[in-house]
Amino acid sequence: MTRLGCVAFAALVACGCVERGPALSSRDAGTDEGIALPDLPPPPDAAVSPIAGRRTVAAASDHTCALGGDGLYCWGSDADGRLGNGAADDSLTPVRVAGDRRFVSVVALNDHTCALDDAGTVYCWGANEDGQLGLGDREVRDVPTSVPLGERVLDLDAGQAHTCAVTESGRLYCWGRNAEGQLGVMPISTTDSDVPLQVGEETDWTHISTGQGSTCGLRGGALWCWGRNSSNQLGLGPDAPGQRRTPTEVTSEAAHVEVVVGQNHGCALRLDGAIDCWGDNSNFQLGTGDLTGHAEPFTIDAGPWDQVDTDTFHGCAIADGLLACWGRNTEGQLGLTDTSDRPEPTPLPPSPRSAWSEVSTGRFHTCARDEFGDVYCTGSNYAGMLGTADEDRRRELTLVLRVSPG
Repeated sequence: MTRLGCVAFAALVACGCVERGPALSSRDAGTDEGIALPDLPPPPDAAVSPIAGRRTVAAASDHTCALGGDGLYCWGSDADGRLGNGAADDSLTPVRVAGDRRFVSVVALNDHTCALDDAGTVYCWGANEDGQLGLGDREVRDVPTSVPLGERVLDLDAGQAHTCAVTESGRLYCWGRNAEGQLGVMPISTTDSDVPLQVGEETDWTHISTGQGSTCGLRGGALWCWGRNSSNQLGLGPDAPGQRRTPTEVTSEAAHVEVVVGQNHGCALRLDGAIDCWGDNSNFQLGTGDLTGHAEPFTIDAGPWDQVDTDTFHGCAIADGLLACWGRNTEGQLGLTDTSDRPEPTPLPPSPRSAWSEVSTGRFHTCARDEFGDVYCTGSNYAGMLGTADEDRRRELTLVLRVSPG
């Protein structure tokens, strides 16, 4: 277990050792007041979809999307139509996704984006060379297009070139690239699919996370993973093979409420608020305080934490409205005002006006939302994925999308 100054981060919160610093600056943002939008629509019933309702920000490789009060907004690279507004132009500021659907959740990782509307229908757009849009072909879409799943979807995630969804009946469907067995379908196969395929026959899936060549999900709180395992990113132990083509149980106990998959590692939030991570740790992305990788889930901090997210080289988590990040920081993606890596969770300054409520990690940038709904981003900005009207890197969370009044 790592320690923050020899004291767990949650203990710092409880004792008041983490002070609320000065308001964060939106300096050099080009849009200091952000974009005035109406209030966010309410999330779906938490008892129905606690995870999907929380994914209102998605930081991908070179674009970002976030829910606004009157729709879904995206910014950054529009290659293959991943911004979803039909314009085929990159955007340095948030642009509204086409259509009038009431989206409640958005996910993205590399070159495609998917979102879930309030009726439980999945829409996807962007690159499609591996069938990751699930539309029965390999054609690019530059506006949201509905995916035929036949029933209401409760949870959804978009990986590098594959996508998975959990339906109301507890069934799991995946589609797209399958070279590493990341679709987990039977009979065992590595054939890509441009239509949704059911993963097994189980009806107790509750949560799914897709990464780069691997997938993990929860069944009643028990953790299952499959796909590429070259860096122990499936958490199956040191003697596990380099690939699993069907879901394989990692932990049998009903211990987890959320799992997030990076490129060569993964992390999961436990019922008791602790964070477990496993896999490659060459960039401190496990947050263990050193560079030692772990072939099985390893508790990096007891918390209690409320949310965790991770991508290729870094991770972030929220505890009691305060945000901490760890891992690679060469682009300022940790939001700590410098570019020094952090081997363990390190607290960021508090939100300017409210507690942090959600965080999303991209490959080289990070975005977070406060309880007022406003969105801030930090890190690499070569394609405009920070939404700050320029391509300048930021080293601290900078206001991008103002949702709250005033």
